[in-house]
Amino acid sequence: MATIQKAMGQGFASGEMYTVLNNFNGMAADASISVDVGDTAATVTIQLKDWNGDDLAVPGTVICYLSSSSTGLDFNEATVTTETAIATDGSLAILLAKIAYLVTSEANGDIGLTITDTSDDVYYLVVVLPTGKLVVSDAMTFAS
Repeated sequence: MATIQKAMGQGFASGEMYTVLNNFNGMAADASISVDVGDTAATVTIQLKDWNGDDLAVPGTVICYLSSSSTGLDFNEATVTTETAIATDGSLAILLAKIAYLVTSEANGDIGLTITDTSDDVYYLVVVLPTGKLVVSDAMTFAS
């Protein structure tokens, strides 16, 4: 891998920026989150995307956590009643019980989760990308 020795303000010649971005090849640079909520369970699908906006073509790992804020700037104070689990795609490791997870997609960037809560709570799933960017789901409103 080449070392770049110029500041962003100096600009890049044709092809140089592609060389920089190519170093992020295979890294999740964005994500989309879709949520399907029933009374006590939500099916959440995360699609990891590369720097070009295409679906990731290799497995990718991100951190996810539940938040009570639509900005995703806080961890949830209350916890879901049942531990979050993989619904269809990917794998999950628990970082903080019923709140934070390390999830890995399948080779197509898909992650499928089931989040269950039997209280009248509202949660947002927050995906923390390797760049530090937060992607926040729509509200998941549960009804007991």
